[in-house]
Amino acid sequence: MQRLENPFDQPAPFAEIAAGHHERCDGSGYHRGVRATDLPFTARLLAAADVFAAATEIRAHRPALTVRDAAALLDAEAAAGRLDPGACAAVVEGAGLPRPRTPR
Repeated sequence: MQRLENPFDQPAPFAEIAAGHHERCDGSGYHRGVRATDLPFTARLLAAADVFAAATEIRAHRPALTVRDAAALLDAEAAAGRLDPGACAAVVEGAGLPRPRTPR
């Protein structure tokens, strides 16, 4: 197995970031059920990106969502307090759509 090299001067908490990608800001995620205050922004960003990627992929039980529908899903998850609004906005912008006009 090849080790991931860290190009930065200080060690990065890669394991913490990866482990947090199924956590939710309201504590409803898994595997630890932690809230946003206990998750680094990078983990919250990865969580939003993971939801977006999963939504836009074909699954056995449903077709893929369009990019706009996946963005609407992220907006709904952020409004419900499950995903970080800033992370969702960054993912939506990264997908080529404009950032939401109103702060969440």
